[in-house]
Amino acid sequence: MNQSVLVGSRAKQKFWDLYKSERKFKDFDPEIEETPDPRFAYFQTCKEKNCLPRANLLIKDTESPLIDFTNKYLQTQQAAQSVAEAVKRYTFPVMAIYFVNNSLKPREAKVIMQSFQHHIGTIQNLNLSMNNLSQSGAEYLASVIPNMQSIKRLNLNDCHLSDRGVKAILENLEQLTTLDVLDLSANQIGQSSYFKDSAAALCSYI
Repeated sequence: MNQSVLVGSRAKQKFWDLYKSERKFKDFDPEIEETPDPRFAYFQTCKEKNCLPRANLLIKDTESPLIDFTNKYLQTQQAAQSVAEAVKRYTFPVMAIYFVNNSLKPREAKVIMQSFQHHIGTIQNLNLSMNNLSQSGAEYLASVIPNMQSIKRLNLNDCHLSDRGVKAILENLEQLTTLDVLDLSANQIGQSSYFKDSAAALCSYI
């Protein structure tokens, strides 16, 4: 059987094509229209062979209430999307999510936050520190905060949040009674003409 050996960018693209594909493998069961997900099978094989996969994805193989992706870089949209797709597939409750210092830009940060949707009501601890949420990320987070009925700790340290973003988040946090800790340190608060608005929202929240 002829097999082409690909290296470099071509090999990387082939991997992502397979990862995103819907192709049916030979273990496909036509009666139930199901097959083991080849993406998960790939990483399980890497684990069994004690070798590193070519792309760094977040795959949980145990039922843990924690997703921790601290200090793992997701600098491209492909990397963020692949991790987001893995998070979406978790079918058990998740109580704590840590995406810290991942080099996320606003678009990628939003992709990651959207992947939490299935777990939004059970999250008690959410840490997105040291990622660039910016205004778009702040607005999205603010929109889902009312559904975070279990949240106790929200860490948004150094997330490039402006006065407007902080105002949007604080206004929606007023609806929650479970939050014990809120970290907004090292953001761009008080550096714009919207400072009075964010200050007023902070006073109202306190």
